Amino acid sequence: MDESTDTLEEDLAPEITDEMIEEARDLIGTEMRTNEEELRRRCFWNTELNLDNIRQFAWGYGDDNPLYTDREYAKGTKWGGLKAPPGFLFSVDRIAIGPKLPGVQGIYGGTRWEFERPLLEGDQFKVRAVPTKVEKKEGGRAGEFVLQEGKVEFFDKSGKEDELICTAWGTVLRIPRPKSHGESSVSQDRESVYWTKDELKSIENELLNETRRGAEPRFWENVSVGDELERRVKGPLGITDVICWYAGCGTPLYHAHELGVKERKRHPADAYRREDLGFIEHPAMGHIDPEVSAGIGVPRAYDVAGQRITWMHHPVTDWMGDDAMITELDTKISGMNYIGEATVCTGKVTDKYINEDTQEHLVEIDLQQTHMKDGEQIGEGSATVQLPTSSK
Repeated sequence: MDESTDTLEEDLAPEITDEMIEEARDLIGTEMRTNEEELRRRCFWNTELNLDNIRQFAWGYGDDNPLYTDREYAKGTKWGGLKAPPGFLFSVDRIAIGPKLPGVQGIYGGTRWEFERPLLEGDQFKVRAVPTKVEKKEGGRAGEFVLQEGKVEFFDKSGKEDELICTAWGTVLRIPRPKSHGESSVSQDRESVYWTKDELKSIENELLNETRRGAEPRFWENVSVGDELERRVKGPLGITDVICWYAGCGTPLYHAHELGVKERKRHPADAYRREDLGFIEHPAMGHIDPEVSAGIGVPRAYDVAGQRITWMHHPVTDWMGDDAMITELDTKISGMNYIGEATVCTGKVTDKYINEDTQEHLVEIDLQQTHMKDGEQIGEGSATVQLPTSSK
């Protein structure tokens, strides 16, 4: 076959076979990332933390917290400089460990994080990632699929020794693409929503009146089980919102022109051929282009998984104040969110306690994510937050 055309002949909608699953299982425990750019190019965007990329990431999901965007403000906090939102790590590594199964669509399912300390300006990242699980599943909204899980460790290498900052566990669902355009791989279609002027005005007023704890400490002693966090509304989701997310988090899966051709040589099945125009797009363009989303088995264009997971963090970081720290996050995506939907992110304190070993003053927060129009749950999770104490 002519080498110049072999990327166009790949089967872009294969069935999942037992052999493919075994190939993926054979990689369990094998380090997937190295710090060589050629081998990590599809997984990372940022390699260190600085004013510009922290600010751009925060703006990318609608957050203008000065702790992330204003260096002079941040110098006056206990951290002595800029922090980054916890979701920033999506720009350091995709936390999607789904090797093998070429041509089988990947849908991100969720992330569990354990933080040793906050993300701080000047951190220089080193990443270690390994697959931990490969399971064939049946039933649910996706029919037959393969679940892949992996563990990613994030280190700061700016000091004399590498310092572990965070460990994250990511879940990916591998779902066969449909053989014909418009056939759905995800059985969760919804009617398109329409927003009246009054509804949009109400959302606008809520967004303009959001409050943030900021420099005023939220002391552990003043928090009670049952306290509700001020909710955050994201949407109605537009293509602009998705583009802003990509501008902040990066687009390691997308490559322009010559780089796109080279990337398809390396991963020829990671592509979608447009029936309307005949050329090749990356399947992740389904987040923006309904033609591509329909071709990969999703009824309409939809949000990005890391984007929606980061939305769930937002009410927590605004509620807890500058001096607090998130120690654990566990967030799962449980439903589709299409262009035009508005998402409500809520939180409620479910527990508070003092860690006997570390003497940290901690609270547990339940996180929920629903469609504004009908209340359907599309995400859930939990957060553990270390708060300052008034006794010190």
